[in-house]
Amino acid sequence: MKILADKHIPFIEKALEGLGEALIKHGRDMSPSDFKDIDAYLGRSVRKLGEEELAASTVQFASTASVGTDHVDKDYLESHGIAFASAAGCNAVSVADYVTASLLNLACTRGFSLQGKSIGIVGAGNVGSRVARRCRGLGMDVILNDPPLRRASGDEKYRPIDEILGCDFISFHTPLIRSGVDKTLHYFSNDFASEIRPGAVLINTSRGAVADTEAVLKALDSGRLSDAVIDVWEGEPDIPARLLKKAFIATPHIAGHAIEAKVRAMRMVVNAMCSHFQLSRRVDEKDFLPRPDVEKIKIGRAGSIECRLNQAVKKVYDIEKDDSSLREILSVHKDKRPEFFDRLRRDYPVRREFSTVKSVSAPEDAAALCKAVFPPPER
Repeated sequence: MKILADKHIPFIEKALEGLGEALIKHGRDMSPSDFKDIDAYLGRSVRKLGEEELAASTVQFASTASVGTDHVDKDYLESHGIAFASAAGCNAVSVADYVTASLLNLACTRGFSLQGKSIGIVGAGNVGSRVARRCRGLGMDVILNDPPLRRASGDEKYRPIDEILGCDFISFHTPLIRSGVDKTLHYFSNDFASEIRPGAVLINTSRGAVADTEAVLKALDSGRLSDAVIDVWEGEPDIPARLLKKAFIATPHIAGHAIEAKVRAMRMVVNAMCSHFQLSRRVDEKDFLPRPDVEKIKIGRAGSIECRLNQAVKKVYDIEKDDSSLREILSVHKDKRPEFFDRLRRDYPVRREFSTVKSVSAPEDAAALCKAVFPPPER
């Protein structure tokens, strides 16, 4: 069996040992000729996959080690009998960690309490549901909006978008859908912004084009938005510098980049490939994950609960470092910025999920909130 795989899928070479002949390349360096004589493709979101790559190919199985699939022409794959798999849900815990870190950082820096604040979560699937759980644990009022889930389940916990508009925070966790009744392209638009609560905070960790850059800038300039946390950008890897300058927290599309999420994604696509070709090999995440550097944390007594938790979180993941790293792009020549952005993602340092912290010692006033910030590992 011949396999074409993106070299930046973590541990991919080790995972593919003994499974056949593997060609390992950076996704952006692949050409249609690389796809000609292969049986399986394991890619990432940096590489589009469709007719151009597959027209002259013998591929039987294709996959992406990512949650989003808007870079894949799934209609083409289906019409040509090519099996497909993604890593849906692989980074949900990592993104929930990121949103938790951003909320605590905002609350500490701006000097407010999260308890009693409202957050509207647009998209309540793998990621949104976990973000909701964390936010409830932090004492926030959570409103969920997810029209597809509402239609499928009839559950009234999924509320109309009108109820989201009045929230203190609005956090997007949707796929990018370009048309149709559930279109999310430029969901955050000028019209949307005109109806939100003045001074609201936008958090976008979904897809860059879910929020219209010009609408976000206008909302920030007018005060309709007080702050924005932006991890995903229109036009990646050529990101809009004006929005970078105005965002409270700006990061290079790494919310879901905890090492657990990356290894989980690798495991999902490799095992899906093995299942498709009826191979007995299965990958186990435990064989690839290093021991965490931080397994015990002690919460102090001085300062607000949010600031104390923010300091604790920084011991595992310091979101300000990612923000500072991305802002360095402004000192880079414009022609080199896309490469710089890609490099930040490609060479991202090892980051652990908060659930790897095994022991948290906290005073009584912070004990309950700690359980939301540092949850037990999911089984």
